[in-house]
Amino acid sequence: MQLHSGKKIRWVVSVLAAAFALLVAMALPSGTSAAGSKGAELFKSKCASCHGPDAKGQTPMGKMMKIKDLTSEEVQKQSDAELHEIIAKGKKPMPEYGSKLKKEEIDELVAYLRELGKKKSLRKNCLCRMTRTPFDGVLVIFCATPFSPPAAPA
Repeated sequence: MQLHSGKKIRWVVSVLAAAFALLVAMALPSGTSAAGSKGAELFKSKCASCHGPDAKGQTPMGKMMKIKDLTSEEVQKQSDAELHEIIAKGKKPMPEYGSKLKKEEIDELVAYLRELGKKKSLRKNCLCRMTRTPFDGVLVIFCATPFSPPAAPA
């Protein structure tokens, strides 16, 4: 059975769009590491009530206390040691967690915060374009993220 040329073009465009979306999805980082997942659980139980599940501080409590977005460049540019110290000793209005969490748990929280920062960076660098196909006006969305090949082992 031969497809009508317009149907054939739509089919080809659909297949190409699906293949492209699959390639983009495969190129993105997949989930969290083991430390990141422990950090995610700790964050959910200890931090999310104020900082929110996405660490942006947009909860009612976070807005009231003017909590910083933990994925922001301002927070992400701090060293791991600085973030560790803030979590351990607290920073007004945040209480200290050094007496409640082990050093390793705080390290896992810091690693999780770094992962959240990377996810925000990926979203910020995403190149997405929406266009309508000329033959039938179907809306097509193309997304890509800049790709950097992994560094060679030392």
